[in-house]
Amino acid sequence: MISAKWFDSLPEEYQKILVEECDRAGLETSYAMEEQIPDYRRRAEEKGMTIIPTEEIDIEAFKEAGKAAYEVLGIAEVREQILKELEAMK
Repeated sequence: MISAKWFDSLPEEYQKILVEECDRAGLETSYAMEEQIPDYRRRAEEKGMTIIPTEEIDIEAFKEAGKAAYEVLGIAEVREQILKELEAMK
């Protein structure tokens, strides 16, 4: 993590390199994590976790139940703003 002030102080060429390398590092991390999922899943199940297949999850009920967390954290308005902005991007 870096500050915008520091990033903006870099020459444009360095900014481009930094962005490209951060993107590449993010992809490599994502791929590495993806490869580890089967092991994480196996260990979680061995410890007693029940994993529900995605197609069996009631997403709407999950979203509705999760709304209370935004209220408790005092960020319900922020959530709504983010959802509006995401919708506008479609």
